[in-house]
Amino acid sequence: MSRIAHTPMISRAGLSGVCARDLMTGDPACVHPGVAVREAAASLAVQKISAVLVVNDDGVAVGVLSRSDVIRAVLAGADAAPVRDFMSPEVIAVQPDADARQAAELMVRCEVRRVFVVDEDGVPVGVVSTTDLLRALKVRCRSRAATL
Repeated sequence: MSRIAHTPMISRAGLSGVCARDLMTGDPACVHPGVAVREAAASLAVQKISAVLVVNDDGVAVGVLSRSDVIRAVLAGADAAPVRDFMSPEVIAVQPDADARQAAELMVRCEVRRVFVVDEDGVPVGVVSTTDLLRALKVRCRSRAATL
């Protein structure tokens, strides 16, 4: 007899009816473009996160600084440089009412582990990670199994 554990198949509808707002962690970490990379790196380490949003003076997301960006700055001997010099200017984001499936597809297409949640003005309100999506799928699988 096989000792391989089989997990239930998750249908394409596994995330239907779930919004980004339902899964997100609110109040995402943010820094300003002029902050030194080393300061942002300390924030990443203390908060145990892999990326921080970069926001302008109006609070609008203008970029993302990831751990990889920090490492790139350190290797270049530029950890005192401003975040704007090493951040990615693309913010991969959805709105709070976006379907969780849309967030998941965006993560896969853009090869990232998180999408930020921004309001209609581009102001960050949360973040949804792959872990958040997997938790939602796990809960849905359990609730479906309980109804069988």
